[in-house]
Parts: sequence; structure tokens; C-alpha cells
Amino acid sequence: MVDRSSLHAGGLPAGTAIPALVVTGSVDPITPPSFAAETAQRLGRSAHLLIVPGGGHGTLRSTACGRAAAAAFFADPKARTPRLLGPG
Repeated sequence: MVDRSSLHAGGLPAGTAIPALVVTGSVDPITPPSFAAETAQRLGRSAHLLIVPGGGHGTLRSTACGRAAAAAFFADPKARTPRLLGPG
């Protein structure tokens, strides 16, 4: 349960020690990179932001880059992931 006093105006926790992977495609019309960047910033230092060039909505599962990033993150969530990887 999240203590509501720790939430930002947008409803996200002000920061967390739990590693989080935030993935978006550079041309995602539904959840654009600016949304992902804001989410990662609100989550704090433990957030890993990945923007896949040319990726659209669903980049995490629909591109080799997204799947590789997810696999690497789950293998070692505390390792830093690049903020930008090559084309999907």
C-alpha cells in the first residue's frame, strides 16, 4: 500500500528504491517519450528510462530492443540501462 502523502500531484510515488523499467518508443502516439521521461523522473534514481528509436506503442514486446532491455533488466534490475538503445 502506498502512503498517499508520498505521492506527487500526478498520483505517482515521489521516489522509490525499487528498480523500475520505463520503456517507450520514440514515435509512440499514445504514451509519448515525454510521458515516460516524466514517469521515470518521478520514480527517482532507481528508474531506468529506455526510448527505442522508431518504436511505437507496445515497443517493449514488439521490438528486439525492447525485449532485450526487459530481459537484461529482469536479470539484474540494479544495473544501469542505457537511456537510449539502437533501433528496434
